[in-house]
Amino acid sequence: MAEARAQKKLDLLMDQDATVAQLYQEAYKDAKAEGEREMDELKALHGRFDHYLDPARMAGTLPTRWYDPQALHDSENIQYSTDFTDLEEDLMYKRYKMAQYEAREDLKEYEATIDGLHGEQEAAEPVLEEVKRDKDG
Repeated sequence: MAEARAQKKLDLLMDQDATVAQLYQEAYKDAKAEGEREMDELKALHGRFDHYLDPARMAGTLPTRWYDPQALHDSENIQYSTDFTDLEEDLMYKRYKMAQYEAREDLKEYEATIDGLHGEQEAAEPVLEEVKRDKDG
């Protein structure tokens, strides 16, 4: 219902202003072309690496984590860049992965420190016994 109303508003606006109509058509054409280009790239990539999922074609290869699609999630340090990746993008990606690694290591160190402090605090706390009072106080 809301989409139909928005479409009606857009159609009315496009009927009233030719510039808006032209800009909308150009933006739509660009977005459609970009989507089609991305889909073509994904299909090409899928076709290029699809043989790894074919057991008959992979029968003669030794199983490793690099060629086993089910084992890929086990490794966080796989480089996903290719020979076609821009050098600056590759450098940024490597810096990003390094920052992630450092953050993970810092978090582990922080958690270990906090656990140690909690252990020290629990050991230093005195054990209090409950005092029972009689009717007189």
